[in-house]
Amino acid sequence: MRTPVRDIIQHAALRQEVGAARQVDRTLRCLVHATLVSVLRSSEVADDPRCCTPLADFLVGDVTLHVTPSPGEFIVAKCRDNLKDGFRPMLVTLEKGVLVAEGLAENVGLHDQVDIFDIEQFVAHHLHKLQGFAADGRESAIGLFIARYNEIIQEFEADPTLMVELTTVKRLSPARRAHIKPNAGHKNFSE
Repeated sequence: MRTPVRDIIQHAALRQEVGAARQVDRTLRCLVHATLVSVLRSSEVADDPRCCTPLADFLVGDVTLHVTPSPGEFIVAKCRDNLKDGFRPMLVTLEKGVLVAEGLAENVGLHDQVDIFDIEQFVAHHLHKLQGFAADGRESAIGLFIARYNEIIQEFEADPTLMVELTTVKRLSPARRAHIKPNAGHKNFSE
């Protein structure tokens, strides 16, 4: 379940390296937005994944979700402000950003008050939960998630190359693997 998420992020990073601005940042926000919409299955998630509120990228109940590929002092300060205002801050970042965020939070005494997640684990956990942890539901869960992700891209992003073309997703056993092959400006998962 983590592999398709990792592949989407890696493709965004490659596009960013060749000059497409903020690809990873926008991709992470759209992945989190798609996850929240999938999990909540309602309109409890703000419509715009680019900044639903000055408090955070997303506000769900009393939880503020901050999404960034590169956590820094600014995000930790926002988390501190969230806590002062009675919210429970959550930070979703890349795997390499988790240790950075934990260190920054610890430096200001927030290490036990901010939930920090690797985006791959965040998305994969929710996909497993949605498909009931059953092998026969994985492919459809990933397909529905990718469709939701693409809908968010279509609605809120000007760059359609952030979209994913799902031909097949084969990360269902150790012998199968999802690969990206760029296709007409889209990410394409196929064998």
